[in-house]
Amino acid sequence: MLVNLSTRILQISPRVSQISKHRLPYAAIRTMATKPIPIVICGRHSEIAKTVSECIGSDYEFVHFIPTPEAGVAELPLILQGVMPEKIESNAGSGNIAGLAKAIILGGGYDEAEYQTMKAAVEAAQLKHHAVWLRKDEGRPSPPFNADYGRLLSVRVRDMLKQLEEEKKLDGTDGGMYLY
Repeated sequence: MLVNLSTRILQISPRVSQISKHRLPYAAIRTMATKPIPIVICGRHSEIAKTVSECIGSDYEFVHFIPTPEAGVAELPLILQGVMPEKIESNAGSGNIAGLAKAIILGGGYDEAEYQTMKAAVEAAQLKHHAVWLRKDEGRPSPPFNADYGRLLSVRVRDMLKQLEEEKKLDGTDGGMYLY
């Protein structure tokens, strides 16, 4: 009986997967078929970073948190090579850096000079892999800085990540800066 059941499942499985492949939305297929896209979040508050990572969905994996520009200068060139720095300022994130982060998301607490300093450190490392940089668009109205701030901002972050994914800019070759 068990052998017959196993044989029947194997006979049905290819047909089920073919049917399912055509009926599921793209996001569901992508999530089941591939690993989440690794991202680094830079921000002044790890609680906001955790909220953003929880709200952007399972398509993205929050692998490392950068709490200061100084930490960004020291840690980003290594993290983007899949190497965990010996000394890190924060243990937020999964720590799963082997997949090489595809995006570096900067919170609103980082100004232009701090972004440029971190970007220069990454460029000086002459990496083969280039993550895109996402920065908060200061020209757009910002949600109030309260308990819902991270959740509300995560919508903008997720929308930009999805757009960049559709445009094939999360493949490690772009390295550009985009506003969310």
